Amino acid sequence: MYVVREYSVVIMSAAVVILLVLLFIRHKFFKQVVPAVFETAMAQSIGKREIQSDYVGIECSQNGCIGIVVDGAGRGRTGQTCAEIVFKTFFSLYFSADPLNFNPAEYFYNAISLANRKIADYLNGEFGGVSATIVIIEGDKLYYAAVGDCAVAVFRGNEVVILNEGHTTAKLAEKQYLEGKLPQESALKLLSNKKLYNYIGMDQVCEFETANPPVLLKESDVVVVASDGAYRGAGWGFIEDVLNYGGSCDSIVNAIIKQASLKKYGDSDNASVILVRKNSY
Repeated sequence: MYVVREYSVVIMSAAVVILLVLLFIRHKFFKQVVPAVFETAMAQSIGKREIQSDYVGIECSQNGCIGIVVDGAGRGRTGQTCAEIVFKTFFSLYFSADPLNFNPAEYFYNAISLANRKIADYLNGEFGGVSATIVIIEGDKLYYAAVGDCAVAVFRGNEVVILNEGHTTAKLAEKQYLEGKLPQESALKLLSNKKLYNYIGMDQVCEFETANPPVLLKESDVVVVASDGAYRGAGWGFIEDVLNYGGSCDSIVNAIIKQASLKKYGDSDNASVILVRKNSY
């Protein structure tokens, strides 16, 4: 009887070991068998500036992604510090939120309002501010919030579609002209003015552009999030061309940043870009 019992224990122990080995193999190789829902990449360059004042980050799970590009402005390291404060505020609020009751619109409002107060308090009247774009992808839905001159776009088929207008004086002048609030002559004089009239760190309420309802993504769509140094330096035409050429997201972001760093006229700015490609489930 004792021999049978010991033999049974040996068999059970062996079964447990085999099960653990199988679970280990499944855990180790599962991601190689099942394709990821999202392919992501990010890259940045300091350009010809002395300080890197861009912050960029992306986090993904099977349920979705959040991507953030932040571009700080200010004398010395003021812009860098402002960008860091905003970047950490955005991610901190996102990861502390209840995932079961998460509301992107509410998150955008709370995150941008809190960041605006923090930067306004930090600056205390000094020159500085932050442009930022946040994208959140949940399943097929793309939510975004954009402040200042960071951009968000979707590449679909053969075309890049820019989703936000930006908060430059030039865009404001164009809008007011189309609404009949600004004479044509005055509007034309402002069409090359890239100064921001809305940004994070204002003493007043900070506005942001968003999508309502969210953008519905299709398979193989690529979401592009870029600082002005990236899309102005490389040019939207080049970005569209390199996306049409194809390749991995890593190779595409590196090509964009390399092109932005080769800007021929003026000093090349800090440049940052994120790509998120939606694959099939």
